[in-house]
Amino acid sequence: RPADLLPYIGPLNKGSKEFIATGFSTDGMVYGTLAAMVISDQIGGHENRWAELYNSTRHNPLKSAPKFIEENINVAKQYINDYGNSTPDATNFRLEDVQAGEGRVVKLDGKKLAVYRSLDDKLEVVSAVCPHMKGIVHWNNAEKSWDCPCHGSRFKTDGEVIEGPAFRPLNKATLKLKDKHQT
Repeated sequence: RPADLLPYIGPLNKGSKEFIATGFSTDGMVYGTLAAMVISDQIGGHENRWAELYNSTRHNPLKSAPKFIEENINVAKQYINDYGNSTPDATNFRLEDVQAGEGRVVKLDGKKLAVYRSLDDKLEVVSAVCPHMKGIVHWNNAEKSWDCPCHGSRFKTDGEVIEGPAFRPLNKATLKLKDKHQT
């Protein structure tokens, strides 16, 4: 994601005959269409009113610095919170406390696990550690997904990637049940 939240669209550098279109964040349908319009006009030698706004060679460190700093402070806070003791300990955790359609991050034998109970009462257990940069995923009840607050990766309940920057799924895990009454 570009620091100024606008994609880069146009020549790779001044005078280049190579073009780029990147930094769409989650708006690829809109920006992909816009990029096609801007780049086709540039190739054809026509002026495009959006070309300067999305200029691929723009560089404004003073404009992007505050957002860059803010985002990195937020990432640091997430790591501190998630690797602290804020996760429920699985030794005091009962699986029946996880209701159908609900997810919860627990700590078991020193490992953080993402536990989800499906609507048909089956448990799905994956590592809560995001493979991108090791942030701890959080349960998103509205979307029924595991979301990493550090860089925005999102995962299905079974750990498969919905949206990156993570390319790999959450690792599969198993729960070692200590009590035969746990389900």
